[in-house]
Amino acid sequence: MMLVKAIEKSSGKKETSLSDLDGVIAKEVSKILGLACIEMAENRKEYIEMNPENGWGDYDSWLEYLRNIELQCLKHPNTKLSVH
Repeated sequence: MMLVKAIEKSSGKKETSLSDLDGVIAKEVSKILGLACIEMAENRKEYIEMNPENGWGDYDSWLEYLRNIELQCLKHPNTKLSVH
């Protein structure tokens, strides 16, 4: 939910989840995730309020995870993202 909201607010792409980026060129994914990470960082409180009660997929771990994917996409811009 956090990622879908961050992508929608930062790039206008509706209902985009990580699995929707499967097969997309890494160069494009890095742009999308970069904007989503900025959105999440600038509106931290809003996203922290979305933390699940069980702690799985909390704000801090999601942001770290997305930044790691973005970094790998920047390192390998001509590959395709594979989401399983």
